[in-house]
Amino acid sequence: MLRRARFLIRIQYIPNHPFSILYFYDQLNDFTTRVREYYSDTTHIQSTETYTRSGNTVYCTRTDISHSEPYFYSKTVSNEAGQIVEKWHYHNDCTQRYTYDSLGRIIRHTIDQTYNSRIENWEFTSTYDASENLIQYQKKGKLDGVVEQWDYEFKNGLLVKETQFDLYEEPQKTVTAYTYYPNGLLKSSSKFVGTYERVKNVQTYTYK
Repeated sequence: MLRRARFLIRIQYIPNHPFSILYFYDQLNDFTTRVREYYSDTTHIQSTETYTRSGNTVYCTRTDISHSEPYFYSKTVSNEAGQIVEKWHYHNDCTQRYTYDSLGRIIRHTIDQTYNSRIENWEFTSTYDASENLIQYQKKGKLDGVVEQWDYEFKNGLLVKETQFDLYEEPQKTVTAYTYYPNGLLKSSSKFVGTYERVKNVQTYTYK
């Protein structure tokens, strides 16, 4: 049985279409239920999401206009430090996973989902130096087996190199290098476009 110690209502308005969210908490002040309602002169849509906790995992079931019976909607798993390590969502059958370093920063984030019957896999990684500065960030994606990749290199907090790999029928690489004035303003950018064997096009811009 749902015990309500207090509730919070937040109402947002868009022209002629009020939208409201109602939050319920139990006697321990844990969030248990969210009711979202949208209505106009001709439309009334309501969805109810119920949250239950088992150890470090929070499960969510939902009922809405297309599902009269509760269905499994989402799952969130946390570690002992309270950091989210895995999330699953009904939409697109999406699973996200997170890895942290000793300072609590996300150093790896993956997304696996099915979108319009197409399988998508994404991986995001961050690398820091001994001074805790971000020095590299990588984004890699695979869509139905086709891989794309972006690499970003940083120095003193500034982006100095960006590399994009397009691994299609003719693999192509685009490299953009950046230089800066002593005050941190952008001085120049140079873009190199070509295959892995040779450069096809070079563009350089200087800023004053």
